[in-house]
Amino acid sequence: MTHPAADFFSTGAVLVSQAMRDVLRIASLAASTDASVLIVGEMGTGKHWLARAIHQASSRRDQPFQRWDCGSIAPLGIGNGEEGLGRSCSPPASGTLFLDHLDRADLPLQDRLSQFVFNAGEQADAHPDSSSTLPAAPCRLIAASSLDLLPPVEEGRFRSDLFWGVNVIPILLPPLRERREDILPLIDHFWKVLNRQIGKQVQSLEGPLLTSLENYPWPGNIDQLFSYLQRVIVCSEGSEPAIDFLPESITGKAKAIAEPVNTADVGSLTTAVVQQGLQTIAEDASDVHSQIVDRVEREVIRQVLLECDGVQTRAASRLGMNRNTLHKKIKDYGMDQPPSAS
Repeated sequence: MTHPAADFFSTGAVLVSQAMRDVLRIASLAASTDASVLIVGEMGTGKHWLARAIHQASSRRDQPFQRWDCGSIAPLGIGNGEEGLGRSCSPPASGTLFLDHLDRADLPLQDRLSQFVFNAGEQADAHPDSSSTLPAAPCRLIAASSLDLLPPVEEGRFRSDLFWGVNVIPILLPPLRERREDILPLIDHFWKVLNRQIGKQVQSLEGPLLTSLENYPWPGNIDQLFSYLQRVIVCSEGSEPAIDFLPESITGKAKAIAEPVNTADVGSLTTAVVQQGLQTIAEDASDVHSQIVDRVEREVIRQVLLECDGVQTRAASRLGMNRNTLHKKIKDYGMDQPPSAS
């Protein structure tokens, strides 16, 4: 099955965040050249699919696209046609070589790769004799890393010549949690593509479940989102989506959003306010207390001040706090002080 995330340039129509529009713009520029590219992003952000998209949009689209996993290939297998862990390490002539997981390359592998990158840049048309350790590499290089490689370079743990050799055009892929405005458009896009590829007509997700999906932190990024949607559609026996196959961390919060509130009971209202607040605050936020409690306190103070006609002494007594404390909170919350009763 073709991964829908592979078609980055087509999905650009549904990516509304400025961060991803910038990524697609740089990727389009990269596709028009043979300059080396370094894609940096967390696991699951789609580095492999972006690399393939750049290849497909380039003049080398009819040539091979080959991926080397720098976390598993053997250094001695590079460039001489040997097999490294079952994968050929001969470069694709005139195609694109994708150096995946470059941050996992140990120093011996970095040594070999730096020679290879040098040959790719300086000896593209050369034909080495039998004494050469590496062949010429007239292929386009795209590398990917889950980590920022500049600190290891500065600390001497990563070869600077290799880093700068592949970092001609840097592309930073932001995690999904930092571009939440893309989540719902991506769900809609993936849902349509998956329905078509699997041959089903499962109804779209809606309501509180979408809100829960939008607020989920997505540590696995696009790969995790795609996997969850694929699971629901595959497990759906009819047109009704099999949402029970989603984790409780998503479905449980969706149910909490949808539950009716007993407006006659203060305890139920408080529970509902907290639950609603948690649904609208990102799960990776570190200021949940202030975002919920401070807002509630501000509203309590505002309404008590109205009830007391803006007289702070009366309001402080009603609230059970010192007048100076109330005055400070009014200032901290940026509240306009109502006129006092004459």
